[in-house]
Amino acid sequence: ALAKLIMSWGIKPRAMIGYSFGEYTAACISGVFTLEDAIKVIVARGKLIGKLPPGAMMSVPLTREDIKPHLPAEIFIAIDNGPSCIVAGPVEALAAAREELKKQRCICVLMPNTHAIHTPMMKPIAEEFETYLEKIVLNKPGIPYISNLTGDWITPGEATAPRYWAAHLMETVRFDEGIQRLQEEPNPVFIEIGPGRDLNTLLARYKQGD
Repeated sequence: ALAKLIMSWGIKPRAMIGYSFGEYTAACISGVFTLEDAIKVIVARGKLIGKLPPGAMMSVPLTREDIKPHLPAEIFIAIDNGPSCIVAGPVEALAAAREELKKQRCICVLMPNTHAIHTPMMKPIAEEFETYLEKIVLNKPGIPYISNLTGDWITPGEATAPRYWAAHLMETVRFDEGIQRLQEEPNPVFIEIGPGRDLNTLLARYKQGD
């Protein structure tokens, strides 16, 4: 609704990027989903996730390369923000990893999530979610946007493939790569559409010195 309001004022996006769940918003604005179908998909997705064992997610102020050696096998990088990451996994395993990182004076912040999204913990529901999406009409994007899975421009084949959206549940969000790709565009101006300024804060790290 906020995106539509801003567009009604004549401010229309040349390109978009979503952050995790936000890719559904970008896809909806781009015309991949109708609003009605997007709501149906979001509800189905939430119900399926609710069937899974609980998990947890945690923000870590380390790069993907720096955090990897400290992660046990059952903890995964869910979102790559560049200078920081969101890691996720089973509740107890994540709590143990947090304690180990604390010993190294690495202050981590738990996220208000009940499940470990963008990790292999979503695999048990991926096939059912893909089957559900086969009933939904998926259109080619009308406005270019960045894929969370590749960190590059979404292709028509990806956007219209139910398997892509199932993979979106299980794989790392490459937000860092996506922002870098957008900054290759001439004179980019970013507008955050949402309830806060979290993405604006992340983006500021890339704009320092410009």
